[in-house]
Amino acid sequence: MLYRQRRSSAASILRAVLARLVGLVAELHRTGTDTAYLDRLSDHSLRDIGVRRIATRDDIVYR
Repeated sequence: MLYRQRRSSAASILRAVLARLVGLVAELHRTGTDTAYLDRLSDHSLRDIGVRRIATRDDIVYR
């Protein structure tokens, strides 16, 4: 049929959930790596790419 709905099995739902969890963990790892790279750059290099380093009392923020 032309408008038939797909049937989702438990295995396909579980596979989709696991893929999203793996993607989330990988993204969190990359974010830490990117931040470590920004910490090493000088203020002049950050200005070249359009990012400012703002030091607060508790943390360093990049915008």
